Amino acid sequence: MIKLLNRKQYTLFAVLVAAIVIVVTIGNLQIIKNYPSGFDFIAHWQGVRTFISEGASPYSEQAAAEISMTIQEVNEPGGVGNYRFLTPLFSLIFYAPMALIKDAGVAAAIWMTFIEGVLIAAGLTMVRLGNWRRTL
Repeated sequence: MIKLLNRKQYTLFAVLVAAIVIVVTIGNLQIIKNYPSGFDFIAHWQGVRTFISEGASPYSEQAAAEISMTIQEVNEPGGVGNYRFLTPLFSLIFYAPMALIKDAGVAAAIWMTFIEGVLIAAGLTMVRLGNWRRTL
């Protein structure tokens, strides 16, 4: 078995990755604060929060009102369309960890960072599975 990194290198790599994730998350938070967006995520996030905290259906009118109110807080009043929780109930598995965060902007920034990480991992996996080699 080939040993890729020793303990000190592994620790340095882990600290570097954690620092990058923190910086990217802070950057995503600044983007969300300056350019309000992510309303689809907020609709699902608020629907799951309503389901977890109050036990109400995320498809109900009560949940839709809370979704609209949350989006109005994030965006300028009157500038938002009608957003609702429309995905199947099993999607709670994906949104539940983010629903534990109370601030919609922070939850959206963390979600964006997660999605960006998945995108990078998918790209690296495709390069590796394709046996891609750089030619000179």
